Amino acid sequence: MKHAAVDYDGFARQLMLDDPSIKEMIQKNDEEYAAVKALMFHYTLITGLIGNTFSYEDRWCYENREKALEAMHEWSDRGFEGEPVGWHRHPATGRRRVGGDPMTEYINP
Repeated sequence: MKHAAVDYDGFARQLMLDDPSIKEMIQKNDEEYAAVKALMFHYTLITGLIGNTFSYEDRWCYENREKALEAMHEWSDRGFEGEPVGWHRHPATGRRRVGGDPMTEYINP
């Protein structure tokens, strides 16, 4: 079932007002967004459904804001294929990458 379209610009403005830890957002497609969000000790790149202000769908952790922003824009340039690069932790799967290098990936149960 297709949901009614949500105005992305209005949603993004409201979400960033409601959650000042969100530093920048980008629209992935008609239904999803990506955003860089500050956490207590690092930054995270989140994805979520446009219109949902209560939760996000996925996240990848980065050492700092610059790395997270760079990864979000690089991922956008690739049409959001696969997943972003340069992250050191993916909480949903327990995967970790030393220095963001995919060759060092391991799972921390």
